[in-house]
Amino acid sequence: MLTDINSLTTDELRSFSEFINSPYFNKSAAMKKLYIYLEERYPHVTKEDVAKDKIAAYLFDELKANDVRIRKIESEFNKLFEKFLIHHNADVMESHIQLLTTLKKKSLWKTYKKKLDEFGKYSEANFGFFATYYYNKLNYHDEQKTYAPQGTITRPGMEITYLNLYFVLRGLLLHLNRKVTTPPLGSMINSIYEFIENNKNYISKNHPDIIVFYYSNLYFDSNDIIYLNLLEKYFKKNKKIFNETLEAFYYQVVLNALHLNRSADPTQENLAKNFEFLKRLIRNGHLKMFYKDGRTIGPAQYFSCFNIAINVQAFGLAEKFAIEFNECLPTEFMDRMMNIVTLMLNFFRKDFTDVLERLNEVGKENTKLFVYSRCIKMMMLYELNDLQTLHYEIQAFTKYIGRLKETQTLPEREITRAKNFVHLIILLAGVKEGRISHKSKKFSELETRISSKTYVNEYQFWFGEKVREIEG
Repeated sequence: MLTDINSLTTDELRSFSEFINSPYFNKSAAMKKLYIYLEERYPHVTKEDVAKDKIAAYLFDELKANDVRIRKIESEFNKLFEKFLIHHNADVMESHIQLLTTLKKKSLWKTYKKKLDEFGKYSEANFGFFATYYYNKLNYHDEQKTYAPQGTITRPGMEITYLNLYFVLRGLLLHLNRKVTTPPLGSMINSIYEFIENNKNYISKNHPDIIVFYYSNLYFDSNDIIYLNLLEKYFKKNKKIFNETLEAFYYQVVLNALHLNRSADPTQENLAKNFEFLKRLIRNGHLKMFYKDGRTIGPAQYFSCFNIAINVQAFGLAEKFAIEFNECLPTEFMDRMMNIVTLMLNFFRKDFTDVLERLNEVGKENTKLFVYSRCIKMMMLYELNDLQTLHYEIQAFTKYIGRLKETQTLPEREITRAKNFVHLIILLAGVKEGRISHKSKKFSELETRISSKTYVNEYQFWFGEKVREIEG
């Protein structure tokens, strides 16, 4: 699509201009002219702009487009655009490998040896960049052993070592993200764990990235905070082998583990454990290192970690996290997320000035955020003693949750959390209206659930406050 040019940054557009005007890549005057036409309308090239008649009129002064010729022009331009993207975003390591392959074919061994040494140094400098590092080291040792001329000194078996480590780290990555993007690895992950345990001394001393993922996976598998504590202990003991990239990556992986674990086990007991770890991550300042250089934090991660702090009433830390990391969100989410975290902070601090106004700005484009905003609205109506409107809101919310369950739009755990919230707010409103006595079994049920460490519900502390107010 010709409108894809809108996706380029200004720097990329400048590079594309150089690319398309280079006789090596393009010799067609029509392509250069079409580029000028699109550049004049960038970054707002519309479908109407690239209609066949308009393209024909600009390129050939034709009142009526020749469909065959225009389709051919568009196809040629799209191929040039794709070639530019490949050229502009070429992986440095892959380019090294391609160069080495060409040098081998031409038997240019002197240059080959020089470039092989550069390849080895460059691959080592990229330690900590996911499984790519092991893939590149595998290629380096494979090149060294298989293709270098006789007399080259090689370390036998290193390509096998890096092949194993590549497989291990890829497996740990897939397993960690299994709830989001992939099915569980089954018995394969046990083989990976066994490999790490059997080689733990070597891996601990030389490959901290694998240890980071290893403990993160064990933590997620068991929901046992002991594994994050072991990871933190390992990090402190071996900090000297963590370069800046890996150190930042360590904090990011742990943050992601907290997010995934909170989604899997949102009980108050687990939230309290997660909070203690999150507090250390935020206060030491290192966590933010990962998000420099254009990296972004996911909206789900952002909101999940903010909610951990809210649920243990650490409003100051929640605010610190929300403000500092808002700038690390993708641009299109910054205002939306800041709106909801601000209204939540204001509500729980009992500053109701603009809460309802902010609530009305939360749309349904993000189902999870909309559900949370409706919960805040019901609590707000209770605080304002507008119980009639509260009952209307409860009815509408119950129907909405029912539709989400039918369409499987929201995960089952989120549905359960929402239903539990509705159950508690109905009991609380009944007590306030005098329909339920604070000496009744229903009131005892309310007390039991809000004091439970294993009951799944958001903002239990708020319900506890309301019950204490009723008891005087």
